[in-house]
Formats: sequence, C-alpha cells, structure tokens
Amino acid sequence: LIEHEKVEVRVAAVKCFAKVQSDPAKSVPVLIETLNAEDWTVRRDAATALGDLGSKAKSAVATLFAMMDSELDQDAARGALRSIDDADVSAVPVLIEGLTAEDGRRRFYAIFLLGKIGPEAKQALPTLKRLRDEADSDRYRESYQKTIDKIEASESEPGKT
Repeated sequence: LIEHEKVEVRVAAVKCFAKVQSDPAKSVPVLIETLNAEDWTVRRDAATALGDLGSKAKSAVATLFAMMDSELDQDAARGALRSIDDADVSAVPVLIEGLTAEDGRRRFYAIFLLGKIGPEAKQALPTLKRLRDEADSDRYRESYQKTIDKIEASESEPGKT
C-alpha cells in the first residue's frame, strides 16, 4: 500500500506501517526508501515516522540531511534530524558537504552530528579545522572546535563519544 496509486492511501500506509512495525531493523529501511516517494506528504510522514524512532533511525540521517536541499522537505527533515539526534557513520560524506552549506542551520546540524559520530568521523577533521580557522564568528569557531575536540578525544579514549 505504500506504493498505491492514491496519495491518501500511501500516506495512511506509511503511518500504519510505522505504528505496526515495531522492529526498527525492518521499519527503518522501508521508511528510508519511502523518503524517495514522489509526493511530499508521503516523504513528510516517512520522515516523521523516522524521527519518532529517535536514534534507532540514525541510518536515515544521510538521506534526511540531503532532503534539506528541498524547500518542500526541509521542515520534515529538520524535525526528524532533531528527534533522531544521532548519526551513523554512513552520513559522514553528506555531513562534510553540509559544513559548507549556505544555510546556517544545515551547517550547525552537520557540525553537531559529526561530533555525535565521534572517531569514525575523523575524515571530517581537515575540513573542520580549515573552516574553524577561516570562520569569521566566534560562534562558528567554537562549534567547529567542540566537534574537533569530540572527534579527537574519542580517538584517544576508546569507548568514549
């Protein structure tokens, strides 16, 4: 039903699926795939369902982060990202791209989520350090430095993030 011809049916199917399928290992991949639906209301409800799963849906962060490029999808993607509040290492390349986004919120999400990933985000360190050194505001410099510290501290202290 998630692929039904009627949008209303697809939206209802996404909502029902999210309520009925309690195993994130089964629901998250389906919901991530649904983020590619043609209709924005279906994408919105899939993003909301992923957000409702919290950090169990951290593998969706790369796709959700990319959705912030779309004006139609920004609010749903941001809401889901705030709720998930974590990221999987698969998101690192997209988050590195986000470090140079024009949108300040997107940059802050990228900075914050890279810090959440910890040592597995070490490939972001050169970009983070360059941007910290080039930053023209204390707010950004401090944000970059906090994330750098989290990644580097995590590298030297296994098991800490």
